[in-house]
Amino acid sequence: MNQFPPPFEHYIRILPELVLTVFGILVMLADPLLPPGKSRKPLGVIALIGAIVAVFATCVQSRYYGSAFADMIRVDTFSIFFHYLIGFVAAVVILASFEYLEVQQIRFGEYYALILFGSVGMMLMSSPSHLSGTITRLPRKV
Repeated sequence: MNQFPPPFEHYIRILPELVLTVFGILVMLADPLLPPGKSRKPLGVIALIGAIVAVFATCVQSRYYGSAFADMIRVDTFSIFFHYLIGFVAAVVILASFEYLEVQQIRFGEYYALILFGSVGMMLMSSPSHLSGTITRLPRKV
């Protein structure tokens, strides 16, 4: 039976996704507040901090294995591995893009927010219940 509101553990099981979403929103809100012509590197720093905090949130999440939100999300070793991988890759991409964005004059806020929001989607795709259930129920060859 589903509980309303969901228990605290359910939110811990999507903690890295929540962290990345909050930092993505912060980047989108901070972008128009910076004066025109001013350096946009602080947006990259906010995004980098968000990616690093998401990796630490994965450490917390790894203590709460199980299902959440009416068995839509499952935290297991498969999803934890990909949460770490995606968090580290997002941080490396953000670090590598500091100088590139300056040279190409690409809009910083949208770029960093897309990296963070894309990472949220990738993390959610690595932890659905039906994916891990399908893997464990593959028929054996006789």
